[in-house]
Amino acid sequence: MSDHPTNSATVSKANKKLDSKAIFYAWFVCGLGALFYGYEFYLRILPSVMTQDLMKAFGLSAASLGGLSTFYYLAYTPMQAAVGVLMDRYGPRRLLLFAVAACVFGSYLFASTTTVSIAEFGRFLVGFGSAFAFVGAMKLATIWLPRERFAFAAGLITTIGMLGPIIGDNTLTFFVNRYGWQNTIFIASALGVILGILIVFFIQPRSKSPLSRKMRLHIPSLWGAIAGLGRLILRKEMWFIGFIGCFLFLLVALFGSLWGIPFLETTHHLSNVRAGQINSLIYIGWAVGGPIVGLLSNKINRRRLPLFVGSILAAITVSAVIYLPGLSDVSLAVLLFLSGAFCSVQILVFPIASELSPLSLSATSVALINMFTMFGGAVQWVAGLLLVHFDINHAVINGVHVYSAADYRIALSILPVSIALCAVIVWFVPETYCKQVKEYIHKHHKHQAKQ
Repeated sequence: MSDHPTNSATVSKANKKLDSKAIFYAWFVCGLGALFYGYEFYLRILPSVMTQDLMKAFGLSAASLGGLSTFYYLAYTPMQAAVGVLMDRYGPRRLLLFAVAACVFGSYLFASTTTVSIAEFGRFLVGFGSAFAFVGAMKLATIWLPRERFAFAAGLITTIGMLGPIIGDNTLTFFVNRYGWQNTIFIASALGVILGILIVFFIQPRSKSPLSRKMRLHIPSLWGAIAGLGRLILRKEMWFIGFIGCFLFLLVALFGSLWGIPFLETTHHLSNVRAGQINSLIYIGWAVGGPIVGLLSNKINRRRLPLFVGSILAAITVSAVIYLPGLSDVSLAVLLFLSGAFCSVQILVFPIASELSPLSLSATSVALINMFTMFGGAVQWVAGLLLVHFDINHAVINGVHVYSAADYRIALSILPVSIALCAVIVWFVPETYCKQVKEYIHKHHKHQAKQ
């Protein structure tokens, strides 16, 4: 079933009729979706705080550890195409419950073994379940919240999501040191069980949404959603948006989630605990910046300008962290906080994708861009290869490969270069002026009519 031309007007009228209780519940439901996003992010960054434990337990080099971490993304990234279609067709409630179960079982499997292949499969399952988290939260926002709140909701979802790694970087080191890396992951699995129970009891089917009843939210057929995905993939502007999302997210995928803590320990001579605390400033900056970016973008009715400015500033601050020697703890904390805040302009790629797509493909468009974004996970492996390639000392201490500050700087040079490229690519993206672009929606309806 296709979108009606009067959808926007219908949505606007429906929005005004929402009472305060319905609005509170809508934000609560979206908050639960965001909580799952935070939980999967917590699971995602686990290897970054236990790199030496994992390398010792499985006998891994940096390249092999990067490969182990990449198994998460081998499931997460390609699943995005399917997740968007499934979310648009079947709704988020049951899919999110299934996804939490996959995360819990995968985490338990990962912590229960010392066999690399089984650990890789466990991380693959975690990535598979995690693939549903962000798209599911965004789909909940389109179902339960007024459309003009979408950019702000995307920022808030990101903020809540970032609580996962913020909490992780500040608590996981303590838990790993006290209880061991395996018991720490078992505890994380138990938290997932609790989250699954909350989803069962508090997230209602989308047919219960006031917006769904009043505007008759359109649900495409499975084939319609798949065909819509195919049309989106063929649009060059979606590729440009996806590259921007990927390159800006490298700060989290490459630095924050894996190599940031060992880089800070080696290059700036910080303790493991202190490095974890300072590394978490990336996520705090992103969490603070996300909602502000959403509000600011809506205020000036522009998407490209914030993306351009944020990319330039982020490239500068990230370069300072990587290349400037002798930085104090305070300087590192400020620079990483600012890097996270500037890179949080990345959340605008999702409203842009949504505004260039019909409502019936809201999750599909978000998932497609998120798939591009998650290709950044493969760069973990590339950085690991660079570390090994440029390592001339081949030092091994207590069974763990140790790399120099120069090795880390070379490998992490990928980061500022990629972020700076975003400032160029953004000018190839259409400016939506914070509204659905009728030209692209009209093209979609023409394709549907021909089918």
